[in-house]
Amino acid sequence: MITRLLCLSLACAAPLAAQTAAAPTTAPVPVPLSPADSTRLFARGKQINDWFLAGMLDSVYAAASAETQQQMGGIEWLHSHWERFIDPAGAPVGEVTMALTRRGGEPQFWYEARFSQITNDLMVVRWVLDTDGRITGVGMGPKGTARKDS
Repeated sequence: MITRLLCLSLACAAPLAAQTAAAPTTAPVPVPLSPADSTRLFARGKQINDWFLAGMLDSVYAAASAETQQQMGGIEWLHSHWERFIDPAGAPVGEVTMALTRRGGEPQFWYEARFSQITNDLMVVRWVLDTDGRITGVGMGPKGTARKDS
């Protein structure tokens, strides 16, 4: 089980590395959100996460901004990471947390759950969104490797 968790951590290192670049010298200015915006973006993040967990990767890819799609290099990137995440982790067996948080000042949908094949840590999937609900960043892996900005 620890080997699977380690492999999963390493498999997800690339997307996490993109989100854990050196911290800027000043804190990013959070994107202002109304309560209605927060509700809308939470619902959008949940929808994207549900698509991801169900393997509906065409829908997830279509939800990404053009720049993010270009950075991914195509839908194959999503397929690769879905296979690396879902296969070793198994299925979610207990939802723990879903929240709209911040990542570098941007809205981030945070999903944290226990998965059937990883018993010694919670798994996290994070979707950074722009104010239009387009994916601008993604991270996934064991909770111990995730950074939850406020």
